[in-house]
Amino acid sequence: MSRTDIARLARVDPGLIRYYFGNKDNLLLATTLQITSERGRRTAEAMEGTTTARQRFRAWIKVLVDVMLIGLHRVVQVEC
Repeated sequence: MSRTDIARLARVDPGLIRYYFGNKDNLLLATTLQITSERGRRTAEAMEGTTTARQRFRAWIKVLVDVMLIGLHRVVQVEC
């Protein structure tokens, strides 16, 4: 997938990707950091009030599924 393909799917000018990220590797890194940060924040929130390992595990799994579904939803929105 080229920078132009990414820009087209995101409905932005390809120059914006170059301006803000420099190249695809930096865009991928920024995307990964954003997803990781979001998952960490959601995990911390989900863990509040949990007292058992089972509760923590269930909260962690729920966060993983939620983050994956959000990502899938974004991909479907962009593709359509």
